[in-house]
Amino acid sequence: TISQSEREPVLVLTMAYRPPLAWQPLTAFLGGRAIPGVERVSLGTWARAVRIDGRTGVIRVREPDRGSVLSGHDVLVLEVSAPLAPVLMPLSARVKHVFDLVAEPNAIEKHLVRTGFGAIPRGARGLRVPGAWDGFELAIRAIVGQQVSVAGPTTLMGRLTEHFGERLEVEEDGFTHLSPTAERLA
Repeated sequence: TISQSEREPVLVLTMAYRPPLAWQPLTAFLGGRAIPGVERVSLGTWARAVRIDGRTGVIRVREPDRGSVLSGHDVLVLEVSAPLAPVLMPLSARVKHVFDLVAEPNAIEKHLVRTGFGAIPRGARGLRVPGAWDGFELAIRAIVGQQVSVAGPTTLMGRLTEHFGERLEVEEDGFTHLSPTAERLA
């Protein structure tokens, strides 16, 4: 569906997952490591400026609104700015990777029990292994992440992005840059 808002038109999709999903801890983890000007977590929504196959825009991922027709279903809501419409398939695949949506938590827990590790504690059920937007960004985060705090690498990623990330032609909702690519850094 396309919805009109104060921003440009947005495509709204649902991303299914196998429950449980510990959304708040996942977004807290990603939010604490968000690259300034590129991504952020606010009010339970993860948002990011992206480029795929030459198409640039902003995406947002959140839980369904309470009381909506999607509430209570095992889906996340993916909002995609209109210029990204032609690349929905690769974009969806990356979002699934970032949020580990293909994980099978119940199968994982059964395996852990069967192999002697025991059941996952109730408070940890639904935790996922967060991914990165792309492999190069993951490599950079791993290198700058060799510090004691979370704030240090986030600050370094912000500086790296400010100097080597491509500046967006039009800022949208506070997003100013794309994450640096290997080509731009070289």
